[in-house]
Amino acid sequence: MGQNSVWFALWILSALTNARAVNFDFYPDRDDAKLFSLRIPTSVVSPKEPDVSERVPSTAVPPKEPDSINVKIVNDRGYICAEKRKSHKLEISGLPCDHCMNGKLLVTIETKKEDEILSKTRMILSDEVKRSEICSLQTESKKQGEDLVVTSPKQKPEDGCRWVFRDAGGSVGCCYSNRDYYTQRGGCDPRMQSSACRKGSESPLLVEEENSCTLRINNLKPADSGNYLSRFKFSTPGFKKILLVECEHECSTEDRGEFPTFVISVICLSTIFLLGALSVIIYLLRTVISKFVKDHLRKKASSEKARTEQQDYMSILNPIM
Repeated sequence: MGQNSVWFALWILSALTNARAVNFDFYPDRDDAKLFSLRIPTSVVSPKEPDVSERVPSTAVPPKEPDSINVKIVNDRGYICAEKRKSHKLEISGLPCDHCMNGKLLVTIETKKEDEILSKTRMILSDEVKRSEICSLQTESKKQGEDLVVTSPKQKPEDGCRWVFRDAGGSVGCCYSNRDYYTQRGGCDPRMQSSACRKGSESPLLVEEENSCTLRINNLKPADSGNYLSRFKFSTPGFKKILLVECEHECSTEDRGEFPTFVISVICLSTIFLLGALSVIIYLLRTVISKFVKDHLRKKASSEKARTEQQDYMSILNPIM
């Protein structure tokens, strides 16, 4: 190891010794099972209010509100798990499980007002249990036609049931809630639903208890394979279930949520027929226009010829003296 590596190791050791321990909240990544996220508590980046026991002059300048933060997360071996500059989000995502699941994490947070650094804080994240739990999530396999029943705890008793589904490719997004979007908090925006989402009688059933929420999907199909996330706020899920629905025999394209071959063939034939019809119409229009132009030119030429002959005849009758 070089001098820089030794110096960095000593710096990390010193920082870990002096920094205060804080337990942050960790969350699974919404798509990738090999990544996780953490959320910085608002109290860490908010300006501290003076203690009521302290006498604050009435002319004292109130603390400045930060407009961005710099965040750096390093493991106890010097690996940079995440680094954000001038971020406006308290959620730090994309931490790799293979390097940052175990051991202590050193978090350095700088609050900023434009280019001015208002505060700099170092904290130790030592809660490995939650990180290990998130990074150890395994795919649950189900057979086509079976039912899915998943129960997750609620963060607050007054919260409703809210689940988000994302397919394995991240292209389909569905939201299911027992709250009305327009009149209640926690509902799903109907304008954000993918056309591939379950609808009507096939929609999932949501059962809300005081401290839990249960999602039930009947008659699973391969198209239901993906990630099921509860308490979904922005990109932070509170609970995650990774599901893979296997076919009993050979899956049809319809079961996979794809267009069947017959439909594709009909679309192709319709397109060819339409192009052919347009070609015929264009050809007929060109023929009609060409004939009209030729007739017009022929008539114009005949008229010019007749006028010329008449002028010649008049010049013969009335020769110029």
